[in-house]
Amino acid sequence: IGGWATRGETVLVSFEEECIERYFLAPGSSGPVGSVYVADEDLLDIFSVTDAALARKRLIASLPHVSTLKARFSGDIRPAPGKPPDYVRILVFLCWMQTTKTRQRGDRDFRELLEKQLGERFTGANMSGLNPMWEHLRDFLAREHGIELVLPAIHPNFRQIGRTLQMAFPTWRDRAALRKLRQFLPPERLLEPLEVANRIYTSRRFLG
Repeated sequence: IGGWATRGETVLVSFEEECIERYFLAPGSSGPVGSVYVADEDLLDIFSVTDAALARKRLIASLPHVSTLKARFSGDIRPAPGKPPDYVRILVFLCWMQTTKTRQRGDRDFRELLEKQLGERFTGANMSGLNPMWEHLRDFLAREHGIELVLPAIHPNFRQIGRTLQMAFPTWRDRAALRKLRQFLPPERLLEPLEVANRIYTSRRFLG
């Protein structure tokens, strides 16, 4: 994204559009989107840098102020029905923080990951606003682009964050599932990203 130094609204809008294009419109052109994979290398490309730490800083700098972010998470600020999304970079960030190679081994608690990335306390934080963002994005993609975003059912034990946990790919659970999938899929099928992603998505409760 050119001109990042301005840190202006145009840059943030461009990043929002990049997130929609890269993670939803492009993959959605070949079929339903059932997961979001935000590679560390993607951030290097998006922000035109070569340093992973700098790319992380740019990603976090693209987010709203922490008070607004918390209001988004809690649902105090919700997407306006019928309006284009302005929060996709938040969802992309949440998917990235669960799958980044820079995450410390053993870091698995969603709210603790948020605390470490943002330097703010999120223990026990209300996350009721996550599902409405995913649902608004699903409806927008279907209405404006004819793209199907397949959202997992709301998990009975993780009603607020379960859907966001499942949309990120590949998490540590997915990597564990992938190791087990090797005994079920022939080697040539392991080279098919959609095949592997679909198998893991539908088999998580059995394999992880």
